[in-house]
Amino acid sequence: MPLARAKPPANLTAECPELTTVAIADLGELLQVCVDDAAMYRACAARHKALSEWATQ
Repeated sequence: MPLARAKPPANLTAECPELTTVAIADLGELLQVCVDDAAMYRACAARHKALSEWATQ
């Protein structure tokens, strides 16, 4: 009989947010969108790493 496995914490299984889609008006806005998207990517990558570590414990 297989062992029951605990479910991972909900905060680690959240889907990554969609990247921003906007009509860029100027380079300043483009820069801000890129900065925001990079921050979302880093947060998602950190959750993925934490989930991977949780799964291998």
